[in-house]
Amino acid sequence: MNSNDPFHAHLAPVAPARTSAFARLPRGVRFLLLVSLLGWVTLWAWSLGADRRALLRLPREERAALLTRALEDLRTVCTGPRSSDASLHDFCQERARLVLKLPECDAGCEALANVHLGMR
Repeated sequence: MNSNDPFHAHLAPVAPARTSAFARLPRGVRFLLLVSLLGWVTLWAWSLGADRRALLRLPREERAALLTRALEDLRTVCTGPRSSDASLHDFCQERARLVLKLPECDAGCEALANVHLGMR
């Protein structure tokens, strides 16, 4: 383009398009990165339910005994004069989360657990 050319004089020079670092990677590398990311997300999501799956594999009688004990803890240790003790806070919340993972936990059980999780 000639600077004296009146036809092109009004056109501004076009800057080259900018691309991200990811887009500049070879296609195979991008594919492997995306597959790896998808694999990690899948593994992470699957691991979130590991505790519940382990509890479901327990025999029904053992789950019932575990639920009974955890509810007893919530009613006795986590309620009453000692319940304001800061050292019990984590224990009580863990017991509440445990009972909510058990399929035998009914509406009353859920209500008690939610009280200890602060979801009144």
